[in-house]
Amino acid sequence: MYCFSSYMQHGANAAMIFGEILLNKTPALLIWGTAWISLWTSIFGVWSTLFYIKTGTFIYPFLDAHRPYAWVAYVGLYLVHWTAYFAFVGMIVAKDTIARRWLGRSPVTVKKAA
Repeated sequence: MYCFSSYMQHGANAAMIFGEILLNKTPALLIWGTAWISLWTSIFGVWSTLFYIKTGTFIYPFLDAHRPYAWVAYVGLYLVHWTAYFAFVGMIVAKDTIARRWLGRSPVTVKKAA
């Protein structure tokens, strides 16, 4: 888990997300985006189970379902996804606020549910 490929997968992904936020007109989907977070976490759970069935190993050692407190790790992963999503929305809103002050207009609109 603490190896070059893990750092590249997660660290480079975080750098790409920050670049995406700064350089693009990414809309912040406040309500509808939350459904995607739940779906993404559920898909990851199914995919990691299929990966375990095929290879006999878990992707992350702390998500080993044979451990007695594995449910804590899975609930924690779910909460981390939600936290990351709201941090992402917060960064978009902060970028929007700064752009309004400096440019006098908003490059991004925050979409709210109708």
